[in-house]
Amino acid sequence: MAQPVQDGAIYDAVELLKDNGFDGLAEAVTVLVNTAMVAERSGYLGARPYERSDSRSGYANGFSRTRRSKPASGHCH
Repeated sequence: MAQPVQDGAIYDAVELLKDNGFDGLAEAVTVLVNTAMVAERSGYLGARPYERSDSRSGYANGFSRTRRSKPASGHCH
């Protein structure tokens, strides 16, 4: 059985595509990739985010949901 958080992310991605067509594709992929990263991290750590577990093997920092306004140029000014 899938986790509710993952089901919600898939539903959100589908809704973005339904509402915005291809204009919502980038945001839909972002939602799916972030959900996949959280699932992978949970599997590695042995616990879901905010879950206390005797089998937890470590801790992780969060991730930023901010977006860059411009791609990095690789040059420092």
